[in-house]
Amino acid sequence: MANPSRPLISVGENTSILLASRTEVLFYNSPEIRDDYISVVAAAKDYDCGSIGLELDSNTPEYLIWYILAENHLPIDQVENISSTPETSRLGDPTYRPCVVICNICTLIMKDNNYQEVYNRGSLELFVNLSRQ
Repeated sequence: MANPSRPLISVGENTSILLASRTEVLFYNSPEIRDDYISVVAAAKDYDCGSIGLELDSNTPEYLIWYILAENHLPIDQVENISSTPETSRLGDPTYRPCVVICNICTLIMKDNNYQEVYNRGSLELFVNLSRQ
């Protein structure tokens, strides 16, 4: 009932899950990244883009980005990781070129001259495909 990361009864800094917004609760374990994540997704939304690429390290809570994308009701056709491990490389689409990329490792996207960094906040960067129409 008094779990610090999902308290039913308010404990310390965290409000009860019965009273807090879903977004607030999702960021209880790492509140320091909340504004950065929300800001980068909002910047991506400005590009009115239906395809979003992600290039994130394995320590990044990717589900938070997915939640914010869904919460903002963006018309998204496809979200896909653009980097892969040797074990998952056969599952990806090598021709996938999203119109925006949210990344924090940004190794593949920085090698592609069709993308330009347009925004960064905290550990996240946003790149836009210059050839998108």
